[in-house]
Amino acid sequence: MIELHSVRQQPQTLIVEDDPRLSYVTSAILEDSGYSVVIVSNANDAIVQLETSTSIETVVTDICLGPGPTGIDLAREVSSRWPKTGVIVTSGNTILECTNLPEGCLFLPKPYRPAELLTLVASFHDNPTIVEDLRAI
Repeated sequence: MIELHSVRQQPQTLIVEDDPRLSYVTSAILEDSGYSVVIVSNANDAIVQLETSTSIETVVTDICLGPGPTGIDLAREVSSRWPKTGVIVTSGNTILECTNLPEGCLFLPKPYRPAELLTLVASFHDNPTIVEDLRAI
């Protein structure tokens, strides 16, 4: 008898960052903690990834992404089209007002500690064990 099992892809975190050094660091933090990541450098490429993948559970995006839509624009699009996908918006601009973020999106100011990023990502991946472990760091 052949048993059929549904194959579920590992949940992924989509990193949207136009600075390759920052996307590398962010990716390393997440991958070292067992997360699967996809990296793109702009909002348009992020939308393409979201349209073609069913495994992205979290988006981590910078606000300033160069020419084209901003991270805030992306957060609005994700919240509207993929409401179950978590969104973390980051920025090093200390003057930034985060009142424009869509409901449910989280803001993480740069520079941030790895534990801060991991705690927020874990909250969207519904993994309370990781969140509790990170609080001890």
